[in-house]
Amino acid sequence: MDSRRNRPTEGFTLIEMMISLAILGILLVSVFSITIETYAYIADTEVDYSTQAEANQALDRMSEILRKCGWNSAGGLNYPRVTGGGTELQFRVLRDLDGNGFPYSATTGELEWGPMVYTIRQDGGGNLRVFNNTGPVWHLARYVNSISFATYNENPALHLREVQVTLQTRKMTKGGAPIDFSLVGTVDMRN
Repeated sequence: MDSRRNRPTEGFTLIEMMISLAILGILLVSVFSITIETYAYIADTEVDYSTQAEANQALDRMSEILRKCGWNSAGGLNYPRVTGGGTELQFRVLRDLDGNGFPYSATTGELEWGPMVYTIRQDGGGNLRVFNNTGPVWHLARYVNSISFATYNENPALHLREVQVTLQTRKMTKGGAPIDFSLVGTVDMRN
């Protein structure tokens, strides 16, 4: 009897198994590579989004505060006032000084401005905050790389009620590349 005839013809040979494993390995490496690239892209996109969100949040919070302010004078100084080479903005807020329940004088109708002077500026950690004479009062944003202010005094093209804010935020990706976002906006004050 011929032994070749009784031999089973089903199953894989060793070479067929090795070729299948090599193809599977190539496919797994490709999928792993695509997964890593997609993860890096998503992480960089998240950094970009958070950088933009911080800049927009800073402008929104400054707008909320500065819309309640306006041009006023105290001690021979006009507020809002740009200081620190354009990187700080000093301002005063309305207060009910005569106790009538409104931030204006019941006798003269003039707006009443509180005596406290607030300053918007960066702290040492890249945070944008509002300070008074005792320290930080409000947090505005993180990742602030640079900020500059301009009023009518610095830029006569602005309206007397406008404060122009130029803001740049920066955050680093996991790969160490900086992602910057710049924003220029104006805030209209009360008067």
